[in-house]
Amino acid sequence: KLDRETRKQFELSLVDNEVPDFNEFLEFLERRYQILNAIGRNVPFKSKHSDAHEQMNKTKSLFVKSSNFTKSCILCKDDSQSLHKCDQFFHFSPQKRYETVRENHLCLNCLGFHKVTQCKSKHSCFHCKARHHSLLHRPQLYIVNDDSSPSLNASSTPADATPDTSSLSNVSPLTSYFVTQKKRAILATSVVYVLDKSGSIRKGRALLDLGSMCNLMASDFANTLGLKKEKINIPVSGISDTAFNVKRKSTSTILNSDGSFSATLDFLVIPKITDLMPSTSIDLEEIKIPSYVKLADPNFFLPAKVDLLIGAELFFSILKGNRLCINNSLILQETVFGHVLSGTVEGKQEI
Repeated sequence: KLDRETRKQFELSLVDNEVPDFNEFLEFLERRYQILNAIGRNVPFKSKHSDAHEQMNKTKSLFVKSSNFTKSCILCKDDSQSLHKCDQFFHFSPQKRYETVRENHLCLNCLGFHKVTQCKSKHSCFHCKARHHSLLHRPQLYIVNDDSSPSLNASSTPADATPDTSSLSNVSPLTSYFVTQKKRAILATSVVYVLDKSGSIRKGRALLDLGSMCNLMASDFANTLGLKKEKINIPVSGISDTAFNVKRKSTSTILNSDGSFSATLDFLVIPKITDLMPSTSIDLEEIKIPSYVKLADPNFFLPAKVDLLIGAELFFSILKGNRLCINNSLILQETVFGHVLSGTVEGKQEI
């Protein structure tokens, strides 16, 4: 007689509702035996030849309910959760997650116990829509060529390799400000949650900047997170082509408030991203925000420091469908973090 977990894994291995033949069932038992031996667990079933035939008489009633079972985690051995919900797996780097999935012969798309070519899931990567799980996504870095035109360094970077950030140069990470004597700009900011060195969640404030070719993190925030800083030497240009060299880079994962979205990003670490934003308080009487709107940064109107800058690499992945226009000069754009506000309001701003 097969144990409950082995029965469950057998049903999860099926790609349709047809009853497999006897030889296919024996092949599954052989694979299951090898997996259990590899992870150091005992195999609680009897002789495969004597009991497998008896089990085949009972399989039809099992197949139709296979979708109701959950996949046990190969890392923490918890039968109540699947791999994508495992804290240990979540805290791996995207490269380490990919290697774990490949080493355990799991599906790259749904992390199930079958090949990706047999996967029936209609879901694909949230970030790039490719046929792999969102937790396996490794963002490509934008490289600026000698002619200063941005391009994806896809041809020189293998699909299974992590891009080399040392070739990132002459990028323009800082936001452009449009300020007149009568108007002041409101730039899109959001509260985000960031994983620190120990895996705990810290709150930070991010500027969302489509015009930036890289992601930035303030050095004091990186210190608060306790992140490892990799030594680099990258020339970066900002407003008026003022150049400076970035000496450190860190990697961390950002999440939204309910955990439904996460992304692991490389950040260039610099002393300060910008001054307080906004520079002075904004009068909310000038802005009529609907009461039902959930703001990504509820205190956007109060001067506060910026901990992170999230650039073009992730910008379009966080956008959602709803957009509202306010006073013909402001846009409320829905994102995975909530609605962000950008545009102009009346009043003088000094920068």
